[in-house]
Amino acid sequence: MVGAGTTTFKDDSGTTGVTVASNGDIEFYNAGATVGMTWDASANTNAGGFVLGAAAASEVFHVAAGNALFGATTGGTSNGNIRYFESDTVPKLQARSGTTVIGTLGFVVASNSLNIDFDVVQWRTSANSNAMRFDAANINLMLGTTAAGASAVNTIQIADGTAPTGNITGGQLYVESGALKYRGSSGTITTLGVA
Repeated sequence: MVGAGTTTFKDDSGTTGVTVASNGDIEFYNAGATVGMTWDASANTNAGGFVLGAAAASEVFHVAAGNALFGATTGGTSNGNIRYFESDTVPKLQARSGTTVIGTLGFVVASNSLNIDFDVVQWRTSANSNAMRFDAANINLMLGTTAAGASAVNTIQIADGTAPTGNITGGQLYVESGALKYRGSSGTITTLGVA
């Protein structure tokens, strides 16, 4: 037992480094003035919680608003930072390249919606580097292609594909040799637009 109440550990200069409270809370200080990390023993119905950037945890793992959630550095240049912050009760993840914000992912609980604020969103697979791409700046959706036609705005771009040979309950829309085709549930193929 170190002692009753709050026990404070200081560095050689007398600056507070760590405090241990009688309830089990452990606080790690930044330059003796600001709490940088805390083990909040009484958080979450006494289940305990770990918090970055604050003294009290409201979740088992809690990152205070405005603090980086993850980050990596290469050669002194910050790359791939993911930051969490909360504004108007909207939790968000913010992706950065260095200090430049390249996109924001927001979860709006009240309206049951997911907001994605990116100039370009890409869905990739190991077999196809650009399976689907959404160009938010010009509102173009591209399937199997990385670029829309010149001056395209509010369009769907579909690369040539392989025609389906089976039927589904519903319909299949595809492009074959530049022609837009539709295969219905009975197998009937209709050309909607010529190449």
